[in-house]
Amino acid sequence: MSKRLFKTGWKKYKALVVFTIHTVKLPQSFGDGFRVEWYRGNLHGQTEKVYCNDHSELVFENRFRFNTKFKINEKEKTIRPKYLSFVLKRFIFFYEKKKTYGKLQLNISTFLFFFSSSSSPLTSLFQLESPFVFFSFMLLTVQASCVESISNESTNTLTDYKNLTSSEYDSMYSLMSNEYDGEWDTSDPIFNNIFFENISSNHLINTNLSNNYHFFLNISQNDSNDDQNDSNDDFFFSNTDQSRLNDDLNNSIYFFFNICNSTKSQNQFPELSGFERISKTPKRSLKQLRNSSPYDFEVADTGNPYSQKISNFLAPRPKKVNLTQQGTINFLKSVLMEEWETITQFNNNQSLSFEFSRVPKSSSVIFAAICHSQILEEGKFSMSIFQQIEENFTTKFEVGKFIKSSQIDKFVVIIYLLALIKKESTKTNDKISSYRVNKIMNSISEAAFHTIDQFIKDFFYNFQCFIDDLLNAKNDSETLLYLFLEKFELFLSLFTRQDERGKFSEDIKSFLIRRFFEHFDAFLLNSVICSKRNCTFSNSVVWNSFASLLNTRYENSLTYFRESATVLQMSKQITQNPFCMNDICPHLTGPIILTLLKHQTSDEYHNEENDLSLFIKYTKNDSIVSDLQVQPLSWNRIEEIVMELNTENWKEFSFDQKTARVFPFLSDYFHVY
Repeated sequence: MSKRLFKTGWKKYKALVVFTIHTVKLPQSFGDGFRVEWYRGNLHGQTEKVYCNDHSELVFENRFRFNTKFKINEKEKTIRPKYLSFVLKRFIFFYEKKKTYGKLQLNISTFLFFFSSSSSPLTSLFQLESPFVFFSFMLLTVQASCVESISNESTNTLTDYKNLTSSEYDSMYSLMSNEYDGEWDTSDPIFNNIFFENISSNHLINTNLSNNYHFFLNISQNDSNDDQNDSNDDFFFSNTDQSRLNDDLNNSIYFFFNICNSTKSQNQFPELSGFERISKTPKRSLKQLRNSSPYDFEVADTGNPYSQKISNFLAPRPKKVNLTQQGTINFLKSVLMEEWETITQFNNNQSLSFEFSRVPKSSSVIFAAICHSQILEEGKFSMSIFQQIEENFTTKFEVGKFIKSSQIDKFVVIIYLLALIKKESTKTNDKISSYRVNKIMNSISEAAFHTIDQFIKDFFYNFQCFIDDLLNAKNDSETLLYLFLEKFELFLSLFTRQDERGKFSEDIKSFLIRRFFEHFDAFLLNSVICSKRNCTFSNSVVWNSFASLLNTRYENSLTYFRESATVLQMSKQITQNPFCMNDICPHLTGPIILTLLKHQTSDEYHNEENDLSLFIKYTKNDSIVSDLQVQPLSWNRIEEIVMELNTENWKEFSFDQKTARVFPFLSDYFHVY
């Protein structure tokens, strides 16, 4: 091999590669942890798991090094490429596997200055490959240098333990290539259709229903607060004969766990180690399983004194089950953490899996779970216990994985859920408390509003360049309008999935567009307040013209921003006659007007400093403001949309036997095949 390389002009040179992973800039903030993993041949390393700071950045500052060999042709002055792979992993809440958020293939041969005297490290910003519209960027410092002999340097990651950091020590582990590929994170961002055209169906996440079943068994290790109460609460039933019931449950959990065909090992749950003496369920044919009920199981007669109790426990149950407080919390949590439907679009011509002709499946299942838990019934739980269950439900609802799609589709699911609670809960049960219905609806509404508001704010990431051009008046108003509409089309494209819902589609679209402009209007006004150098008469002319053009397309779109421009244009009239400010800018408060007048700088059209003495005397306030807060959403903003929805067909869904055995309550409300 070496002779052939020598004859062709190629030679192998030993080299040391040192690189530092500084930061990763994300398009928005996440509450989940992130980690960067790198791969080079049989070497693998990883950073510590970190979380986003206030600037949507992941700060790592981890240094790594490894030895390698470069093939160099001195005659042609070329170096063969050698690639270093990076994978950004996201640890999504309550997911057992980490998901791939972004990838990067880096040719490290470009950092080897073999034919020049320079050998200093280079720091560069690299864009990560991802299936999302919004890109992420990684800041790296890389240095590659040739060495005389690798054995003479204390740099071999496979043998040198003295100078290794904790992060560098991880680089000694080798992983299979299938772990590198991983599964793409498709939890909530907007997908890039072009990216998915070349991705095979193997990358789609197939949720295993049995993964969440341990929530039903009340032995979840994920929530330490829940674990403190699990040991004292039975998992499904409350009964006066507590000791007998505990015997029934304790000696049937392991048996019932085997029935669900769980892939977990027996040693993974130490709580079950005492029940290994119970025989496993005899295997049954597919025909027998199809003809059996969800609770029609055979029990092996091994002489166990608890066999009859297990048979009684597995017998058909009534539709209403008396859940304890902790059992109710775990039951609702398991439903919210299960993925009930997936909305995936690879291109504009492919049909979607979302059924637009009826209530979304996720909405129906969650509503059925709420009815089954009986938390809305008067007298079922005391008010204090209901409030604890409701608070826990709301917390889990915000991070629930019941639908895998964009936040727009999740918002639609929530709207239908509110309609079901409002219109269907009292039809079949006269014990429903109106107070509890309103209480849980308000909590769900607040969670939905917070989700959609945060999504809209994060979407402004696409308008950064446009906002800079607008505030500095770099273009005329017509050009600015064209640039804005070009960016705004991306926001409108989020509603293409909802076009088949008729009037509801238009109502939701109009509601979210109005909410978008409310946030965007306040964002522009706050940007003007915080930037004194942009508060000029000439800039305000362009702002006012742009806002007026946009108002012809979207009525009342930028009210605050347009009035702030008017304040700068008519500053002389306002300072000399403060009485007219209610006519000039009726939607702006006195402190905001005062702030704009103080920040206004002179230019060729306005070269005098504003005299604010009369204005301050009139308003009796000389304080300035730093930002304008958008008014929070309330239930009455969507009440009309919710009440017009048709929810009569919410039970028209079918589930297979496997799903019904993991979630037995489904057979009480839906068809099981």
